Amino acid sequence: MYETDDKTERSYFTLHLYLNDGNHQPSGEQLKGGATTFWSMNMKNRLDVQPRMGSVLIFQQNFLVHSGNYVEHGMKLTMRTDIMYSKVEDEEAPEPEPEPESRHDSVVKKVFGWVSNRREGQSN
Repeated sequence: MYETDDKTERSYFTLHLYLNDGNHQPSGEQLKGGATTFWSMNMKNRLDVQPRMGSVLIFQQNFLVHSGNYVEHGMKLTMRTDIMYSKVEDEEAPEPEPEPESRHDSVVKKVFGWVSNRREGQSN
């Protein structure tokens, strides 16, 4: 996990955006290798996630053993970032303003009001 120097923010998840794959190579050469591998805790089992252009891989960093495999041929283009969290001190939050009623909400209220009135023997 990455933590800022002042310890106010910490990452818990990694995000990989794959910008190319074996079928989309700038050089035309096929991509071989470059998978992100997730390992079992005893390192005997593995799951390889191959790069696919446009796909996103999000995974937790804590207690998850992973590695990036070498690119043997071609080029692997990714964007990697951490999803950062900061602690919010407990403070009295203002009362949320009620959301305006949507057309859907008003229809639902009318239908359920009508159904409940019918059950009670009233009609509208």
